[in-house]
Amino acid sequence: MKEKYLFLIISLSIVLCTSTEMNLGSSDFIEQSLFNSEMSLFPTFPIRMKGITFTDDKYCPEVPYDSKEAFYSLKQLASTGANYVSIVVTFYQKYHNSTVIFPLYTPIKSDYYTYVTATDEALTKVINYAHQIGLQVMLKPHIDLIEDPEYWRGDIGLNFTQTQWNEWFASYTDYILHFAKMSEKLQVEMYSLSCELIEVSTQTQHWIKLIGQVREVYTGILTDSSNWGYLDGRGGEDTHKDWWGYVDVIGIDSYYPLAQDIDFPTVNQVIDAWQPVIARFKNLTEFFNRPIMISEIGYCSGQCKRDYIPVKQDFTKQAIYYQAAFEAFRNVDFPFYGYFWWSWNTDPRDGGRKDNCITPQFKKAEEVLRHYYGGRFRLPKLPGSPVCECTV
Repeated sequence: MKEKYLFLIISLSIVLCTSTEMNLGSSDFIEQSLFNSEMSLFPTFPIRMKGITFTDDKYCPEVPYDSKEAFYSLKQLASTGANYVSIVVTFYQKYHNSTVIFPLYTPIKSDYYTYVTATDEALTKVINYAHQIGLQVMLKPHIDLIEDPEYWRGDIGLNFTQTQWNEWFASYTDYILHFAKMSEKLQVEMYSLSCELIEVSTQTQHWIKLIGQVREVYTGILTDSSNWGYLDGRGGEDTHKDWWGYVDVIGIDSYYPLAQDIDFPTVNQVIDAWQPVIARFKNLTEFFNRPIMISEIGYCSGQCKRDYIPVKQDFTKQAIYYQAAFEAFRNVDFPFYGYFWWSWNTDPRDGGRKDNCITPQFKKAEEVLRHYYGGRFRLPKLPGSPVCECTV
């Protein structure tokens, strides 16, 4: 690395959304000396979609989208320099071979998740507020299973008959068209058709029909959030989906296992590990004549386990992976639009030195994010302990 750039943390001029002045205690704020020799920052470069995913639903059910705390947290998110926010809404089905999709407005608790669906009213309020503070919005519908712990959404449709596929798509079409109409009404800039539905993605004709129906009611940008695929020749949803040409932007949830054989990789080692992925992205853009973006990406500051206590090295490793993800795409020669980092919770007390989960909030990773997104000020972390448990 030829030059070292230290990121200036501005903590004196803080824009507050409350009338009471709040100071950053040392235990709540990130370390001043963030970057060692492996974490020197390069200059920034243009990124079209500077996105972060914002989550309540089953990820932070205690702080709904339309609460004052969630609005404050969204303002924290915007202060990173992000220009896009991905807002998730989750519907459910009982089993991977069920054909009926439904919302859950009364929470159902499991051993790990609290299954619940954000209301239309809450979604409307948070989307309007996002626009009010200058963010563009991607609305991102998810499907999850509530009584089938051996399977996940990527398995929906395994061994379906044609009749079952017809029934499932009839239910899914109602779901997707409902939020497509909401997106049009609220002038949502981008709409994701699905998230990580690996088996469902094979039903090309159903998808072509659904996309046509969506375009009749929604005039914004269409994408799809496909699951990452293996790099050993097997591929996955990212490469096996053959209807990318019917959407406007290819979206990949990019949890590729990079440099996993190295306990503590350097930025350059992770950049090297990105190269087969970048080649794959380029091939997709050229074959389908579409731009590409990372619709989800994220790394834990530790093990993402609720009983794990993170150490300093965990936060540095998370930040290294953040920086490598930015630097790997600096000079690509294909239309790469940007990133949606997973995830930023609605709880404004989330993150910080005791958090080993996937959020970048109040961690070294957030400083990397701020550097590349151009964030110029920081809203303080609210006092008190997080109310939402680590959930991925």
